Amino acid sequence: MKRLQALFASVAATALVAALALTASGCARFDGPPRPLASACNRNGIAVTVFVTYDATTNKAETPNKLVYVCEDKDWVLWSASGGVVSDDFRWKTGSPFDEKPKYDKKVLKSKPPKKGTAGRGFDYDVDLVLDNGARIPIDPRIEIIQ
Repeated sequence: MKRLQALFASVAATALVAALALTASGCARFDGPPRPLASACNRNGIAVTVFVTYDATTNKAETPNKLVYVCEDKDWVLWSASGGVVSDDFRWKTGSPFDEKPKYDKKVLKSKPPKKGTAGRGFDYDVDLVLDNGARIPIDPRIEIIQ
């Protein structure tokens, strides 16, 4: 029994060391979702959520899922913040992929599906997280439209 416990402890320690080495070397860094398969949009539309978090110690807002993939004329985007709300004042760098401005549903901002003709393009934009005290913290996510 003791040999079995020692073996398990050895395996666990080896796995922990390997995970720490990958993290320290940057191999385990997450830069967003993998590129979707060509058949990814052969389904009904879904909500794609952009989560916005705020770090009070650094006074920065970020989106852990900075890049989101949205199916043209099917999916819609939800912007949800852990504190405050995402402003509806989008500043699109190359034009908006949507026919109309996203609207609030309680504290969540919701878009309509991307307009036709936007597939294969990426859309960078700036928008602010508006905290409860009125402070505006910039965030800069990206939407890529697929078919």
